[in-house]
Amino acid sequence: MPQAEILGGYSYLRSSNTNFNGWKASVVGNVNSWLGIAADFDGDYAGGASEHSVTFGPEFSLRKSKKWTPIGYALFGVAFEKSVEGETENGFSAELGGGLDYEIGHRWTLRAFDVTASITHVGGETKVCPKVGVGLIFNIGHK
Repeated sequence: MPQAEILGGYSYLRSSNTNFNGWKASVVGNVNSWLGIAADFDGDYAGGASEHSVTFGPEFSLRKSKKWTPIGYALFGVAFEKSVEGETENGFSAELGGGLDYEIGHRWTLRAFDVTASITHVGGETKVCPKVGVGLIFNIGHK
């Protein structure tokens, strides 16, 4: 089990009947074999509009297999939205979801898939949108 994990990857968000493409980055410090503390950052873009979020919280891992590890998380923080007209607003953000990791080697893991309910409350409007992604994780240290 790594002491820490750094993820970089692709993100797809479906919001307000619009397809957003973007990036995702996270850092997880593993407390033990099943609990980590995560900081997650992402940005999604479509035709001049964008949504960014910065969230923090627990990440849970079920490390039973040598290669495959299911994960789940509940992260909370802030969302920043920019409309096509250039208006910006911020508000509450939550990322509730999980995925499946595949260990490529000692230092590298593939986030084979990541499925999230992206919840935002910005400008008096609450939205629950699906977000999916994939990524590559760099593992630091070993516990």
